Amino acid sequence: QQFADVFLWPSGIWDNLQPEIDALIRIVFWRFTIWVDAPTPGGQLQNVRYANAGARAATYKPLERRQKLCFLAVNVLLPWLAHRLRGVAQTLEEIAPVTDSNLLGRGFLRRWIQSLARWYLRSFVPRFGAAYVVAAAVNFLVFLRHGAYSNLSDRFLNVQLVHIDPAARRQVAFEYMNRVMIW
Repeated sequence: QQFADVFLWPSGIWDNLQPEIDALIRIVFWRFTIWVDAPTPGGQLQNVRYANAGARAATYKPLERRQKLCFLAVNVLLPWLAHRLRGVAQTLEEIAPVTDSNLLGRGFLRRWIQSLARWYLRSFVPRFGAAYVVAAAVNFLVFLRHGAYSNLSDRFLNVQLVHIDPAARRQVAFEYMNRVMIW
């Protein structure tokens, strides 16, 4: 939406490209932070960066190349792919409803793909979504107890946020936030 406002183009043009624009922005952000072992802008303000959690050393150990690429896949490419797959499946399901009686005959491949899209939308997505929500809730409870792996992707990739300089103060002023929290 902000791109449409900046370039004064109709928002309909950007609606179809929104997932790709979001993915591109995240890829650029990943390239200049995670890939080069630099903290994100928010992480820099909080004095934290991603580190390899498998390293049992007292010092910071940067992410391995495999972890960085998997970070890109899990946090950028998979959400984009899931969004696009859902759109394609919805489009295929809307073309013509599939009944079990017309699976045989002409257009078998098209009907099979429509049936697969229907299964994806009605069975896979809700079940996977429910399983993900349960796993994220369990991970959150474990995070509250042990203080490591704030989300599932961090746990899966074995990465943690560590302090850049444990002795340094954070650069964020909390005065306004404290006033809001009191209310």
